[in-house]
Amino acid sequence: MQHVITQNIKLLGQFQEESFQNWVMHRAKILDLDVKIKTANSSLVELSASGHPILVEALEIACSLGPLESNVESIQTT
Repeated sequence: MQHVITQNIKLLGQFQEESFQNWVMHRAKILDLDVKIKTANSSLVELSASGHPILVEALEIACSLGPLESNVESIQTT
């Protein structure tokens, strides 16, 4: 049985809402994660990611880098 975790990720910064959401969902699909975006606006994105711990961490790292048109200032995970 594969170990699965769920982690909440809160990103603060400057985002183009739709493009950042699409970018996150594309990365989640590549990493085979179940992601639910809870909040998405120009300064805050909150999501939950479920899957293998290493892949959830990979998504967190990818989100910290973000797409070119975004500026991630901080990340909080729980």
